[in-house]
Amino acid sequence: MELLQRLSESDGISGFEAGIGKVVEEEMRSAGAVVEVDRVGNRIALLPGSEDGGRLLLTAHADEIGLIVRKVDRGGVLRFAAVGGIDPRVLPGQEVMVHGEKRLPGVIGSEPPHLQLEEEKDRVVEIEDLFIDVGLTERTVRRRVKTGDPIALSRKFMEMEGGLCAAKAFDDRASLAALVLAVEELARRDHRWDIYAVATVQEEIAHLGATVSAYGLDPGLAVVLDVTYGDMLGVDKYETYELGGGPTLGVGPGYHPRLRARLMETAEREGIPIQDEAEPRPRGTDAAAIQLTREGVPTALVGIPVRYMHTSAEVVATADVEGAARLLVEFSAELVDVGFLLNPDSITQDRA
Repeated sequence: MELLQRLSESDGISGFEAGIGKVVEEEMRSAGAVVEVDRVGNRIALLPGSEDGGRLLLTAHADEIGLIVRKVDRGGVLRFAAVGGIDPRVLPGQEVMVHGEKRLPGVIGSEPPHLQLEEEKDRVVEIEDLFIDVGLTERTVRRRVKTGDPIALSRKFMEMEGGLCAAKAFDDRASLAALVLAVEELARRDHRWDIYAVATVQEEIAHLGATVSAYGLDPGLAVVLDVTYGDMLGVDKYETYELGGGPTLGVGPGYHPRLRARLMETAEREGIPIQDEAEPRPRGTDAAAIQLTREGVPTALVGIPVRYMHTSAEVVATADVEGAARLLVEFSAELVDVGFLLNPDSITQDRA
């Protein structure tokens, strides 16, 4: 819980991940990993293997959705644009943190319904109609805030009943927590392969960090962690996955069937509940970028169900975070070679 809280309450929108990056770096170093920062800001933690087995890449993205200042408007309010996929309907009344000259708290305001014309009341608010009030004079705001300054959504971590918790940025800090937990355990375990655990940058807009890190590290295998759609009222069950039902494993043309089969075998042996996530085409995760790197990287996707994704009140089950971490640990620790990729006896999902 403490790790989830620390990660979720740290800011780092796409392209401005320095804050969350430092937190991840501290956590990885304290676990005993060697951590480097590459040219684009990825945090790369290395756990050297006991033998020359190969390179295993484990990733979760560090960035979150957010906003960016477009201009300081009349009266000192800030006009802004979205960074990543944000639904404008969830923004009015939202608390934010403007990262200008100094951290500057504010709220997103809009015209009260009492003052709206009748034809405006049923209209969906556009992001261009919204503004941020930081409580300062226009002159002071213009001195302290510049066009291009990043803005993070603000929300305190909340522990709920039933093993759930709510916060902003669980996409993808829930996966990042699982990655850190895995590094902590693997640092105490024997493993043959060199393990590279990477907190990637700019997944929400361009998969930049995943593309660069996969190219530079040239791994033999990759397992990507990201969130997936948690069960919620009003959405068909076949489109969502149960919170507390365990992490998901992607199955479809975007993921290597034999790597997925080995992960499934590991989960079954260790008693880790798994939910199948069928995808007819790769969705917008770092897995799509990594598998196309160089001559191709066999890649699998592990998902953590999150309810109310891309809002500031995302909900996750801590058991799913812990399950994803255990899966990474046991799979990584038992990895000897890539012979299973070529062994048809190990294929449980490939029907071709």
